[in-house]
Amino acid sequence: MIVCRGDATDGGCQCDGAQVASRRVVVISAVIMVIGSVLGKWSAVLIMIPEPVIGGLLIVLCGELSLTAARENAVDLLDVILTR
Repeated sequence: MIVCRGDATDGGCQCDGAQVASRRVVVISAVIMVIGSVLGKWSAVLIMIPEPVIGGLLIVLCGELSLTAARENAVDLLDVILTR
């Protein structure tokens, strides 16, 4: 029984009715394919980072965020006090 009649160079897909006239569609699909091919490589790089390094980065990031929020709240409070 022959299941597939194509050789190794045959793609096996005949999309006769799906013609895309917009260049934007092709560009967006190309960007999605490139991002999809890079995601696996980035996840492999991120897995190699040790947990203590990630923890240290998280502590620094949370500290920066809380200091920025406190500074913004203090500036807003001073603005309210000085305008009265």
